[in-house]
Amino acid sequence: MSLNPNGIESIARPTFGNPAVALPSLAGHSTSYLRLAKRRAKEDPHIFGPRARDYYLDTLKMEQREQEAQAALRKVYGPPAPGELEHVSTLWTDRYPLEPKKSRLFLKWFHEKYPS
Repeated sequence: MSLNPNGIESIARPTFGNPAVALPSLAGHSTSYLRLAKRRAKEDPHIFGPRARDYYLDTLKMEQREQEAQAALRKVYGPPAPGELEHVSTLWTDRYPLEPKKSRLFLKWFHEKYPS
């Protein structure tokens, strides 16, 4: 702390240096981010690519159609008999497959969060 000309204590404002000097380092970080984003888009275009939103919306539409078909089948044939397995959609796991290591981590998290 220091005294200003009026005799009042003031806190020194932190200085951040010359912004022109920091600009190249920020540009370096942004180019590395763009490089990483392009690489991820090549590996998983349906998740990180420019059409990822369309892919997601298509998945939602497919899920809705599948639920409507299941509702129609249930209306015609009735609910499954006791002890019979119900239909479980695998649409999301088919369209967005998890890597084995990531799925193990997800299952560990899920079981910790929702113990059965």
